Amino acid sequence: PRPTVEAVELGKLERPQLVAMVQALRDEKESLLKQRAELQKALGTGEHGGDHPKRNYYRFEQEELLESAKKGEVRIRGPQIRAEGYTVKDSVRSDIGLTPDEGAKVEAIFARSTARVHDGLAALYQEIGGDPGSLSSQSMLEELRSKSLGSDYADAVRLLANVRAGLAAPPAPGTGSAISRAYFLFDAEDRRVIDELDALIGPARAEALLNHPDVGHSNNTFGVGPAPQGAKKP
Repeated sequence: PRPTVEAVELGKLERPQLVAMVQALRDEKESLLKQRAELQKALGTGEHGGDHPKRNYYRFEQEELLESAKKGEVRIRGPQIRAEGYTVKDSVRSDIGLTPDEGAKVEAIFARSTARVHDGLAALYQEIGGDPGSLSSQSMLEELRSKSLGSDYADAVRLLANVRAGLAAPPAPGTGSAISRAYFLFDAEDRRVIDELDALIGPARAEALLNHPDVGHSNNTFGVGPAPQGAKKP
């Protein structure tokens, strides 16, 4: 049986007990992250999602991007961070007019994107010395955030917000901190999924699909505030 995580004298524990305790802590963290995601989904918000009662899951509107850059925040959305597979519900198929073949291809688009995000985050997590093991994409993103150095996290959020709004040039591929590359990975996948859906079923149906109330999404807004006056741009 796995030991209960409680106050103990670590120096008296043998290595197998320490390994088991570390695993117990990771499992506990994974469970808490899943609970938080479920609560956010039920509330229809992310970290600061209350500012946006109606969400657009198709292409970002320029007004939203400029406002986000002004606030120093980015919205990470879509199903790619969810651990479970995505299935197109019958209500969505009917309302959007998807054929069985189109529905299967939509599911495949999301599945490929989810896998790419997970593999990309795992590579970044290994880069900073972590062991992805069986961690979910959400857990790895949290780990990358918590282990970021200095102002890397705030710089990453502000840079992506500015790039999205057209206020800054995108960084060269493979450059920047691990957390910055993680956020740009999500941004690239967001655009790629929309492009693939546009090509498959056309822009009008793609927009209707992504904004259908029966299509599940993650929806997290990460805000760090505007850069301090006089601060060097990331």
